[in-house]
Amino acid sequence: MLMSMNFSEPFRGVVSVGKSSYVSYERNQECALRGDGRQSYSLQIFHNRCLTRFDV
Repeated sequence: MLMSMNFSEPFRGVVSVGKSSYVSYERNQECALRGDGRQSYSLQIFHNRCLTRFDV
């Protein structure tokens, strides 16, 4: 799944997926993204990683 995010102002925070957190960001960057001041981001989310699951 591809998650797209648009912010009204430059974003310099962290967005995490599943049970990942800011603390685990450095360890597992495929489950989170760190904003670098842009306003649009995309994050590929895999159903078998980041403690996520596919629910129908």
